[in-house]
Amino acid sequence: MAYHHQNDAFGGVSAWISSIFADIARRWADKRERARKAWMRHLTEVEISRLPPEVRKDIGWPTRHFD
Repeated sequence: MAYHHQNDAFGGVSAWISSIFADIARRWADKRERARKAWMRHLTEVEISRLPPEVRKDIGWPTRHFD
């Protein structure tokens, strides 16, 4: 969290409060993005697992032991 001191007391406080809210918003956005990527990765794996074994082998996807 970045806080830059200003001579104006209220300006400094408002900048500090703004930086806190900006930090919270950035962390939530990062968390949402990580969750979105994990969900997309899961969906991709599910979709690929439903493909026939020969197609999975062609794209180099790890095959299950019974393929």
